[in-house]
Amino acid sequence: KVGFPVGDPANEEKHFVEIQITASQIEGVYDKTHEYLDIVRAISEQAKDREMTKDEKRIQAYAFAGCRYENGIASRENGYDELLDPRYKSKYEVSKTTQNNMENQILALEELIKNFTPD
Repeated sequence: KVGFPVGDPANEEKHFVEIQITASQIEGVYDKTHEYLDIVRAISEQAKDREMTKDEKRIQAYAFAGCRYENGIASRENGYDELLDPRYKSKYEVSKTTQNNMENQILALEELIKNFTPD
C-alpha cells in the first residue's frame, strides 16, 4: 500500500492505494477468487453489528479455501511452488491431499450458499 498526499500538505492527509504485482498465470484466477471474496465480504457486512453464526463462519472458511485452492492450483501448474522458501513450502503449496480437502470444502460451500442471500 502506498500513501499519496492529498489536499493541504499541513494536514498530512493521504489517500492510500494498493499496488499488486501478479504473474499473468495467477491473474487468470482472479475472477474465480473474487467470487469467493465477495461471499466473505457479504457475510462480514451482514454480520457487522452482531456475532457471526456458525454457518456464516463455515461459509467464510470454505470461501477462503476456494481462494487458496484456485491460487494454489495455478501456482503448482505454473511452477511457482518451486520458488517457495523450503521452510514454508509445506504450508503454502497445494499437495494432492490439500487439493482434495479444499475441493470437498468447495462442494460444501456450494451446498451452504444455495439459500444464502446477503441483506
